[in-house]
Amino acid sequence: MAGIVGATFWLLYTKKPVVDLRCLKDRNFTLGCMTIGAFATILYGSAVLVPQLAQQQLGYTAMLAGLVLSPGTVLITMEIPIISKLMPYIQTRFLVATGFALLACALTYSHFLVPNIDSVTLVKMRSAQSLAIGFLFVPITTLAISPCRRN
Repeated sequence: MAGIVGATFWLLYTKKPVVDLRCLKDRNFTLGCMTIGAFATILYGSAVLVPQLAQQQLGYTAMLAGLVLSPGTVLITMEIPIISKLMPYIQTRFLVATGFALLACALTYSHFLVPNIDSVTLVKMRSAQSLAIGFLFVPITTLAISPCRRN
């Protein structure tokens, strides 16, 4: 904790900081960082927990546990270019709202996790989460780094 406080003061008061914390004065950038941090916690939390469940409780090998995550990764990779193409035609707030709605549905679906779950259901759970991430990552990043509009 002391390191974070010390680093913050150092970065705020040095002449040429490595990371300029003053950019957090922009509301869009700050909210974008906080939102990406929130859903990244959910995404990476499940990316750790699902393979651990598969290996420790279900007896999967490391390769099989990795294969449970792979379809979700492929889904994100295919989805992001499509979302990027939709952004000029659909308002960004609708894409973000869709992403959060899909994430809520995916997490509700994950709520029914049981100790004797099969690999197909694990793949579906992870893919549902990944589908939501595609709708969130690109629009929120675009909003965060877009120039602030002044009246």
